[in-house]
Amino acid sequence: MNYVKKLAALTAAFLIVLSFLAACGERRPDGIHETQVIRQLSVQEYGPYVFYSRGAVIRYNRTTNEVSRPGDDPECDGAELLNGTVTELNQIYEGKLIFSCFTAFSHDFRYVSYDVVSGKTKVIASLGEAETAASHTAAVFDGYLYYARKLLKEGGDRTKLSDYETYFCRTSLSGGSEERIMRADGAALFAVTPGRLVTIKDGKLLSADLNTKEETLLMDFDEYGFSGPAGKSSTLGNSVFFLCKGVNNDQVIVRADAAAGTAEVIVNEPVFSFCLTDGGIFYLPKVTRDGKMKDDNGEEITVPAEVPGNELRFCEIDGSGCRVAAKLGQVNARGDFTVIDGKLIGLLGAYDPEDALSVTAFFGTIDLKTGQYSTAFSPDAVDAVTAR
Repeated sequence: MNYVKKLAALTAAFLIVLSFLAACGERRPDGIHETQVIRQLSVQEYGPYVFYSRGAVIRYNRTTNEVSRPGDDPECDGAELLNGTVTELNQIYEGKLIFSCFTAFSHDFRYVSYDVVSGKTKVIASLGEAETAASHTAAVFDGYLYYARKLLKEGGDRTKLSDYETYFCRTSLSGGSEERIMRADGAALFAVTPGRLVTIKDGKLLSADLNTKEETLLMDFDEYGFSGPAGKSSTLGNSVFFLCKGVNNDQVIVRADAAAGTAEVIVNEPVFSFCLTDGGIFYLPKVTRDGKMKDDNGEEITVPAEVPGNELRFCEIDGSGCRVAAKLGQVNARGDFTVIDGKLIGLLGAYDPEDALSVTAFFGTIDLKTGQYSTAFSPDAVDAVTAR
């Protein structure tokens, strides 16, 4: 009889656990989609979910084609963070979305961890107004969040901004005190690779050894005729991939090996946007088409507009073997995107063939085999939900 009672109790407990997991929404990933790529982009992926930043954190379920805001989940905490003024989605690390935000009625800048499964949020680091560095770029590597922070000089006056110095710091995602790594001395954090910080300073891409603090020059942008990186980076192993803008405003893809101390252009054609995956690089060439606008007199004029081409291309990690991966129609990516299971996912745009400046934007997917697209939500609709 005791055995039956114990079995019944265990069964009841098991059902309670199951009901909790179900109540915590559809966030429990079944068959986790994993990648070794670290993307510091506005589109982040984990399991069946793709996260997008539109003022608040937006969650897209690619299985059901549904969109929601994790901050609105009644059983999950951190609404004021998830629905605050989100500045960047830094990346996803071990099932946790790392993002930065300003909170309402506060000048504090915060780096936050959101557990995709449990829905729990945790503030990793909080920076006061005087402590916030000019660049908010942060990166997670090997369980640590790396970021820049202004710290008061010894004996300095807290009311004087000139008495603060910028340092590169790190804090463990599991908790603990903040560690100073090295003074920034005018450099901005760009990426983190095994044992190294990749920074930008005075028009140069640098790699600093985390132990010795010794810096290595990866690329002098002026020597290549570049004005510098255009947007954020993606990292795979020791290599950092990013768009670099030339003097003619064209963007090419650069790969920098932080360990080897080298950098090179691997896609030397105008690129609109790209997505690094474990097996290679998807990218959209940039083309120029006619757009229409009003001049100062209210007359309609034709101007050149830079838009993505109608081919999605693919190349190997080293830039070799470039080929057409899919033919796209008038619906194309408008910026950051990812590719999962044969689908391009991200902020899309329906471009008017007669006017390249007339674009209807929405978040959705494009099937790379058929070219068919699916609309998940409109950014305007999300803005309306966010403002309520």
